Amino acid sequence: EALDESGTTIMYASGDDSGWEQAVQALHVEAREVEDLSIAVGAEWLHVVWGEPETGAIYTARASLPRDSGAATWGEAVRLPVPAGAEGAAVSPHLLVDLRGRLHAVYAVPLDEGRGVYYVWSDSQGLTWSEPSRVFDAVVAGWRRVGETSLAVDTDGAVYVAWARLALLTGVPEALCLAESHDGGIDWSGAYAMAEGPVGTPLLGVSQQGQVH
Repeated sequence: EALDESGTTIMYASGDDSGWEQAVQALHVEAREVEDLSIAVGAEWLHVVWGEPETGAIYTARASLPRDSGAATWGEAVRLPVPAGAEGAAVSPHLLVDLRGRLHAVYAVPLDEGRGVYYVWSDSQGLTWSEPSRVFDAVVAGWRRVGETSLAVDTDGAVYVAWARLALLTGVPEALCLAESHDGGIDWSGAYAMAEGPVGTPLLGVSQQGQVH
């Protein structure tokens, strides 16, 4: 990302065994800062997600996969839906595409009454998104701050989400938990404790045999 007076430019480059192409401008957004920028690659589309800390909004955008050496052309940004009362409060997005082409995204609402972890999905390549499904209710659990999400989907479509409990004042991760859904994000398991004490950002992956790492 490159910052200028009118906003932030998100840069994009592709590469193969012979090296990397020159980075080019993918998107220019009005926000003076973006965070948690990541990319997901499907069969025909590239998808990028980012958060804008000034507004507490999370956006995705897509581009058709370039043919040969052609450049990727990016579409308009789409704002992810958040639960009522949590507008302007979403952080820590994570995005992926499963084997069926469905887009999955998770994010956290770190503070206040709506705090928790939320999941949304898209079957329109990111043009429209489902209503948010709450993975974890931090208020009920007594967590004062939550964030640092990660996401994985297995070959059967089961969704796994990890997140961190954060120290209220410093935002430092101090515990990690995991939950899973086997019905497309409608129902979620309880939170499994993975680690307590000083930890870093969680990262999830699933093998073809269904093992969650």
